[in-house]
Amino acid sequence: MLYKIKGYLKASDNDFLFYWLVTSQNNNAKGPLIVWFNAPGADTSQGCSPLSILFSKMGPYSINSNGTIDKNEYSWNKRASLLFIEAPKGNGFSFAKDGNYRTGDNQNELYFAGMSYAGYTAPLLARRVLDGNKNFPLNLKGILLYNPILNVYLNKNMAAQFAYSHGFVDEHLWNDFKANCCKGCVDPSNCDINFLRGECRYKMFLCLNEFIHFDIYRDCPVAQENLEPGEPCLYISGAGFIYNYLNQEQVQKALHIQLLNNEWKICSAIGRYLYHTEYDDISPILKGLLKEKIRIMIFNGDTDALNIYLTAQKIVENLGQKLTAPKQPWLINGQIGGFKTEHGKLLTFATVRGQGQLIHLYAAEIAEYILNKFLNNLPL
Repeated sequence: MLYKIKGYLKASDNDFLFYWLVTSQNNNAKGPLIVWFNAPGADTSQGCSPLSILFSKMGPYSINSNGTIDKNEYSWNKRASLLFIEAPKGNGFSFAKDGNYRTGDNQNELYFAGMSYAGYTAPLLARRVLDGNKNFPLNLKGILLYNPILNVYLNKNMAAQFAYSHGFVDEHLWNDFKANCCKGCVDPSNCDINFLRGECRYKMFLCLNEFIHFDIYRDCPVAQENLEPGEPCLYISGAGFIYNYLNQEQVQKALHIQLLNNEWKICSAIGRYLYHTEYDDISPILKGLLKEKIRIMIFNGDTDALNIYLTAQKIVENLGQKLTAPKQPWLINGQIGGFKTEHGKLLTFATVRGQGQLIHLYAAEIAEYILNKFLNNLPL
């Protein structure tokens, strides 16, 4: 039987985080549990509710334009139980007020998974679990990072090269930028563009203007004339359906939301005031997890201009793990799904061909295929 358990976790005397647990369709009480994290909203990022992921073809149901729901044949809970937590307070249905909660634990295999800035939070939580549970250890097996941010500065440095390689930057501008702003660097990742000033900063702006997009080759769900000048297309197809559904009074009552008629939003800027970056580079944490034999899989859509695959690829190469399988294609349904590198039995990096940040939404079969391989410790 499929159980959907909702409620609040008491983070402090005043802070309550809404969670939604979807049990596995396999009725396996001892099966794996995946804890999913969205971007909490570090510095300039908006914190986004994981319920938007739950209802956009990662969970067992998706929402239609008329408010009805359909079953999702590629739901991740075919392979594992899924736990979504809305954090920080103010994100989604989470709030700061008194309340009650229940907890439980067992020896299920535990996995952390997430996207975007969860590239920081998931590894840090894994580290905290390992350090804080010596006498009562949790059965943490691995972390699955999906289009993650792993180094904010390197990711910005890679943005210019990514834009140029996809034909978005004029050749004259690119050569001028490299020669006069990057001291002739062939590899722009060696050119720190984070602190450019004056004319070089302007040239960098020209390289990236109107380029930021979840998926550079996918049509924007919002017509370009409806965007503000220079506003990037960060809109999710079907997001309005999820918003309308979760803001219905009867739905909030069924979910036992403590603050009824509390507007649920997909993303909230509150996270940028609650979170501040403590790690520019998460590599040291990842190295420590690998030493503890925690499996790590990182996969990126190769057309995501926000969380760039080149950044993750470079970081994986420098984690100190021996390369055991050089870059090669991986297949799904007899077709190339992307490219992968393997570093021993613990570390895998893969790209997903022709997909941006929302692989679970636009290529649900591929996302579920990758998850199945990871949970069963099988090569992609």
